[in-house]
Amino acid sequence: MTLGNTIQQGTTDNTFLATIVSVGGWAAASIAQVQIQGDDPTEVRKLSLSPFLNRSHLVRAPTVPYADGSVAIPAYLELGNALGDFVRVDDAGFVRDKRRMTHGRFAIQPMVVPFDADNAVALMRNFDDDTDRLIATWTKDGGRHWSAPELLDLPNPNAPVAAVSLGPQTLVMAYNETPSILHLAVSQDQGRTWDTVHTLEQGGGDVRYPAMALLPDGDVLLTYSTGSKKSIKAVVFNAAWVVQP
Repeated sequence: MTLGNTIQQGTTDNTFLATIVSVGGWAAASIAQVQIQGDDPTEVRKLSLSPFLNRSHLVRAPTVPYADGSVAIPAYLELGNALGDFVRVDDAGFVRDKRRMTHGRFAIQPMVVPFDADNAVALMRNFDDDTDRLIATWTKDGGRHWSAPELLDLPNPNAPVAAVSLGPQTLVMAYNETPSILHLAVSQDQGRTWDTVHTLEQGGGDVRYPAMALLPDGDVLLTYSTGSKKSIKAVVFNAAWVVQP
């Protein structure tokens, strides 16, 4: 059994969601809810997401919390036509709703950034090697419906992105121009147009898989892999550094 991407479920310190592969490679993976006590797992339960032997769903980006205590999982499939699914799970870990985020585009690993209770953007890794541009889709009703996917004017060499909201219209994103170049970009219109404001890495080897989180003091924590996933680098910056470079 192989353990893949792992994320925290909402704000619960001892509950995580993990991508697990037992047979068939990543395209046949499952998402499992894992309960932790101390350093040891105490319970592991697969989420019921697919009629195909409950396989083919994966997870990478953080969950999105709702006011009622439930969370939404930005899940995705790599089996056949790569797709994104927005999966709502209650506080007991049971799937209550699942909505398709993309139709007709090879888009995976949705990074969902909410702006308020209804509006959010999903920034997605482009799984189509012939396009090489970042994909985005938007919701205006809390994730029940998503707009037709759009190609943004930003490169995407089949690489995931990370982003957080800095206000009702503003977000910052870490993205790859190439596997060895990592930028920070800012959008002031909920992810429709972007300005690249800083280059974090350039030409120093493979830098991939960014992750980003808002800290309690309002600063932003960014981590990403370096040296072909052999090490991890962490960067902390404030909003003024990216919004007003």
